[in-house]
Amino acid sequence: MQDEPIWLENACVDEDKLGALMRANFTYLQKSDRMIAFVSKGYFSRLWCVYELATFYRKYHGPLRKFLDQDLLLLSSEWSKTTDVVSALSASSMPTADELAPLRTFSCREAKCLRAADRAVLLADIRREWGSEAAFDAFVQAELPAIYASNKLRYSQSMATSTADHLDLALWRVLGHPLPERDLALWRVDLAFGD
Repeated sequence: MQDEPIWLENACVDEDKLGALMRANFTYLQKSDRMIAFVSKGYFSRLWCVYELATFYRKYHGPLRKFLDQDLLLLSSEWSKTTDVVSALSASSMPTADELAPLRTFSCREAKCLRAADRAVLLADIRREWGSEAAFDAFVQAELPAIYASNKLRYSQSMATSTADHLDLALWRVLGHPLPERDLALWRVDLAFGD
């Protein structure tokens, strides 16, 4: 097994030196093969967070787009932790308008920064890397809501699959043997559609 370095930004960045580290952090971001972001209600209101996410995502345009789902993972403690298969596959797996609003109305000028100097550095980087602040805002508004939605759906499907697998195991323990595949498939369909 090959050793792979892991960059834990929140744990590795000294906030007193944030401005000086932003350029170095951009290098880490550009060299990263994968990204996991733990998103919260405030995540998409912070300029640095959205800048990181948009910059990482931007590497995946064109033929590389098909690899994005395996290399970018968004997780939120606010997403349902239900163990009910039907609920996990319901409309709650789709983001609400309130969840997507910070992205659909994003403005780098309005986003929060720790310090004014940090904002100046980030906005300069945005203009250099994206051509203009308007181009960055348009990218965030157009592209990131779909990324958020696909990650929330993927999370919900994972929860449903995990729950169904646990129910399969519980039935096996009760019956003393696994259900035949045909019965198991019908049972899962009944569970998913409530019939």
